[in-house]
Amino acid sequence: MANRRCETAFSDAECLGALSASLTGGKFNLQGSEDAYRNVLFSHFHDILTGSNVQDSREYAMGLMQHAHAFSQAAATKAMREISDATDTSAFSPEGEVKLSQAEGAGPGYNAGFGYLTPVEERGSGLTRVFTVFNPTPVPRRSNVEITVWDWQGDLRYVTVLNDKKEKIPFQLLDNKMCKFWDHKYFCFVADVEMDALSYATIALKEDFNERYYPVYFNTEKRSQYPTDDFILENENVRVTFDFSTGEMLSFIDKHSGTEYVREGTRAGFVLIDTEADSSDAWRIGRYLSINPVNSARSIHPEYDGEILKGFYVKYAVLDSSIEAHISLENNDKTIKISSKVDWNETAGETVPVLAYSFISSYTAKEFAYNIPAGAISRKPCEQDHPGLSYIAAVSGDGYNACIVTDYKYGFRGRKNGQLISTLINTANYPDPYPERGIQEFALHVGILPADSAEAEAEAVKLNHPIVYQPVLPHKGSLESSGKLFESKTEAIVISAVAPSDDGAGLIIRMYDPTGKSGHAEFTFNREIIKAYAVDLFEKEVSGDVSVDGKKVSVNVPHNGIITVKIF
Repeated sequence: MANRRCETAFSDAECLGALSASLTGGKFNLQGSEDAYRNVLFSHFHDILTGSNVQDSREYAMGLMQHAHAFSQAAATKAMREISDATDTSAFSPEGEVKLSQAEGAGPGYNAGFGYLTPVEERGSGLTRVFTVFNPTPVPRRSNVEITVWDWQGDLRYVTVLNDKKEKIPFQLLDNKMCKFWDHKYFCFVADVEMDALSYATIALKEDFNERYYPVYFNTEKRSQYPTDDFILENENVRVTFDFSTGEMLSFIDKHSGTEYVREGTRAGFVLIDTEADSSDAWRIGRYLSINPVNSARSIHPEYDGEILKGFYVKYAVLDSSIEAHISLENNDKTIKISSKVDWNETAGETVPVLAYSFISSYTAKEFAYNIPAGAISRKPCEQDHPGLSYIAAVSGDGYNACIVTDYKYGFRGRKNGQLISTLINTANYPDPYPERGIQEFALHVGILPADSAEAEAEAVKLNHPIVYQPVLPHKGSLESSGKLFESKTEAIVISAVAPSDDGAGLIIRMYDPTGKSGHAEFTFNREIIKAYAVDLFEKEVSGDVSVDGKKVSVNVPHNGIITVKIF
């Protein structure tokens, strides 16, 4: 889990570092990055990565991972601040507002340790709060950004959110009252933003008494009795139904095609699998003996019901452990997000308990697709786990496949009955008898992915690399209120890395063809390109189909191949 967190964080840091270097001349700490990433590579040793080491080794490896993760977060924050400090946000100057407040500096450490989330302290004040939002991926997207606002003194009934043109954009409050964190107060909201690949934009939150609606006083307490109807999470793409008493998924319908993806008579949800002790250890998932649904809910209630985000909360008891899950659907997605916090207290005995997520597709898949380094692979159904970087998909033969996408888990299983399983916690007992005990936090995305492997990878990247942000005070700057590294046009390829070159003199873009169609890419920059050529993984020039025309770089990607381009 720590390995995937670090890989995700370093990818974002490198992309943001490349964006800052291009727009502001910021210097990415290449030596520091190499030193920190060596700690990640050290933990790729097969007994460490699988958690099959002794306790001392595990704790040492986790310490190295914490250092690496802290570096990547600091590098990403540095790059974002370089851009936000240079961005002209003076259009949102809070004239006539109180400038002295206790907001500045609030929130350090809030959300620290929650995986992909980078702690963000408040840098704004007054009733108008300005934020620079960043897409840290080479994938254009329309997504939601979640923002925390500290010590705001306005009326939450009159909140509005604007883009850099001062046009209102869709948003949703996640808190209807100020929440407390130490001696500060905060509330959270999500905003719907459309962003180019590797880009930044400016949005602002303010109080607007000119809104033409009757102000509503929110009830801040729980209802005396929650509705007992099934939970229905629906947007323009999908309609998903959950059992009101267990939280299990009953139905998943693609509204565009009308296809039902949950097999009739089955339910998708957490399962507890009893596995054979003799064939189980830290390296292997033992033979399945029984699969039991986790449906003993101790608390379940609605959580969000807005135009941007809908969802509910459920807490399960399972053996001597517990699972807390926030299950939600965002307005642009075709997958349900399950943000989970598991307090695992199990040990192996006559059988070995394994926590997993199960989704039986409505069709019997003859193959299952898994994303792997630089591509995707189809595997036949098999009664053993297989590795995937982030997803398993049941190949349907149509435009979309039922899928499970994970943020930090690698183990998946595709079974003959069309069942997709994501292994979440294996209660190994050798050589460390208690490697999984304690609190674990992770997220799953369950739904449908495009059948095209390049499009599927792009969707998985967006799910696991959220939009990030930095608060700023309104100020003059040399950069426009929005910008990007390049304009890209790609055909049948995946851009897997964008980073400053090792010598600090150029930009590295790595891409591959996962489809076997021999892809093509064009990158248009906002400056004249001096030169560009293909390089190997050590950034030494090699032959490759790369051409430069003014501000444009064109690249032909070999059939099922990888190409890395260095651009000056």
